Amino acid sequence: MERVFSLLRLLLFYLYCIQITEHLLVQAAVVTNTNNEDCLNRFTNPVDMTNCNITQLNPYHFGRDSFIKSLDMSNNELFDFPSNGSGFLYHEQLIQYCCINCGITAIYRDTFAGLRQLKSINLSHNHIKTIPAEAFNYNRLQFLFLANNQIHRFNERHELETMQHLMLLDVSANKNFNLYDLSMDFRRLERVHCSNCNLSSVSGQWFSKIARLKKLHLDSNSIDALTEDCFTNNSVLHFLNLNNNPIQELSLTSESLETLSCIKCNISRLTEKNFQQLPSLRVLQLQNNNIQRIDPATFASNTMLRTLLLDNNNLTSFPIEILRTSRALQQLCIDNNYFHPTPNFKQLSDLYKSLQLRKDCAAGQHHHFEKIVPNIEAEGSSLYEKDLPACNSTVSIANRNVIFIDPMAYVACEALTALNMDDNSNFSFHKHYPLLYSESLESYSCESCGIEIIYEDTFSHLKQLRRIFLKNNHLTKIAFEAFDSNTHLNHIDFGGNELQLLPVRLLSLHGNVSTLNLNNNRFLSFTSTVPFIDQPVVETFNAKHCAIRNITSLSFLSMPNLREIYISDNPIQHIDQRAFENNPQLRVLDLSKSHLHVFPVTAIVHLKQLEMFCLTGTSRYEFTNPVLRENNVQLKKWILTKASNCNEEFIQKLPDDIPSSTTSRIELAAIAEFRTSGSDWGCTRSGITGFIITSLHLIKQWVQHSI
Repeated sequence: MERVFSLLRLLLFYLYCIQITEHLLVQAAVVTNTNNEDCLNRFTNPVDMTNCNITQLNPYHFGRDSFIKSLDMSNNELFDFPSNGSGFLYHEQLIQYCCINCGITAIYRDTFAGLRQLKSINLSHNHIKTIPAEAFNYNRLQFLFLANNQIHRFNERHELETMQHLMLLDVSANKNFNLYDLSMDFRRLERVHCSNCNLSSVSGQWFSKIARLKKLHLDSNSIDALTEDCFTNNSVLHFLNLNNNPIQELSLTSESLETLSCIKCNISRLTEKNFQQLPSLRVLQLQNNNIQRIDPATFASNTMLRTLLLDNNNLTSFPIEILRTSRALQQLCIDNNYFHPTPNFKQLSDLYKSLQLRKDCAAGQHHHFEKIVPNIEAEGSSLYEKDLPACNSTVSIANRNVIFIDPMAYVACEALTALNMDDNSNFSFHKHYPLLYSESLESYSCESCGIEIIYEDTFSHLKQLRRIFLKNNHLTKIAFEAFDSNTHLNHIDFGGNELQLLPVRLLSLHGNVSTLNLNNNRFLSFTSTVPFIDQPVVETFNAKHCAIRNITSLSFLSMPNLREIYISDNPIQHIDQRAFENNPQLRVLDLSKSHLHVFPVTAIVHLKQLEMFCLTGTSRYEFTNPVLRENNVQLKKWILTKASNCNEEFIQKLPDDIPSSTTSRIELAAIAEFRTSGSDWGCTRSGITGFIITSLHLIKQWVQHSI
């Protein structure tokens, strides 16, 4: 018997130990795998127990008298309510409870029974599938957040009891949630969120039960149409979010609706009937639709409209009448559309700027539509990204009658290196409007276009540009800062234009220019006061068929690296003896078909690397003038020493030698006088007189020698 009593005492002690252990575990709240040891010692309102790896919580952890109103246990991914259905916490003061992204799988009848003052529950991003109808009978719930769970129906009857205080219900992202079968007390419900619930329609009958509905979020569903009267019984509804639904047309009736949002829908046209039954409308958000046209009277009934957002649509024009008649309008956003640059659009742009309607639009601080779309009177095609070839290394939009290309069209195309826009005869650049934004474009061609001026901003966003081909345009002017952003330029072709001069410092910052082609600019000439252009590395200079008359000592002074000069077919009459003094590396000098009377041999004798020197076709050259005989003989000797085959006819006409008896100081003086005076024969009365006197002396000596 004594042995039996001993066993009983041992069993009782064992049970007592188990009970004590369980009690200690509960008191410790079983905080596992955490480095945050003070989680359970937080009693200051609001209590933050987020990210504490809590798996259980003692229902009396905070005591009955501790003064806390809010408890946040979010991101405790292993935490779940007691599976035996008992209350998870008892507290008389707690008003708000949050456990977002926890491990909650179910809510039971008595889970919240110990929180009689609870008004707000947020259990978003959990794994809840069902909720008993009586789950909140002991609470005074006003806000219930259940987004991103797995709820289709709360329970078999799909109802929640004692919801007479509920003001907000959020069941968003519960796929296939059956909103329109939900039954509960709606008397105080003001806000409903059912975004991404896979709804396919809007039930006016169900919403008519929610008399106090003010805000409704039905975005990211499959709603493709709304009946005009679906919200007629919601007399205080002022906010409606229908974003990201396949709605093609809006036509609603509501005396109270102030904000309507239908971003990323399928709307293609706006007419007066769409909004004429919304007299209180203040904010309309229709970005990212397919809107192509807006009737001028669309907002005639919306006299209170102050915000209209239409960014990222397919508009090609915008009725200026809307700006003139919408007196309350304070914000209008129409960036990233497909506007055609017309004179009417210029009026719209000017009025838009004067009314200061740009506020927080899609383009941010840059790429505003009024700064991208210029005023163009010519007719033709305006090309945006959707109209252009896909991103590739080489893109051609030649011969398409382009008058405008969206500067942002290839901003994201890192492969683009060459753009060909040849034969668009109505295309030109415009002041303050960049041609294109690209970090990769290296070659740009627009030959036979309608370009008249290159502006400071034209190429300002093409920092990798290396080659420019603008032959056969109507270029008359180039801004002196036009290429400041294009420091990698190495080939420039402005042939066949109407340039008269280039800004001297146009290319002074460019260290890679090798070729500059200015052929067939019929008005282009050199001045006598400044160098033609300051370009220290250019190697090839082409200016055939231009209007060059004089080459002075300054003309090529700032192009010391020149190897080749092609300036044939110019009316050149005078070349200074020092014209090529600063071009010691010159190898080719083509002066064919000029109007020269004489070429001073002293201008080239120092050019040791000169391989080709052409003077053919100089029909006005004075081969037999005795005053020039010494110069021409020396020129012939010098040419014969070069391996040039372009002067055969010219060389044959040059004299072979100078009779020694005819050469005198007077003759040399005359030659020098001729060289100095040049084609204008001295340019002064004293110069002309001196030359005539010297020439008469020379002729007299020549006659005496002949007799």
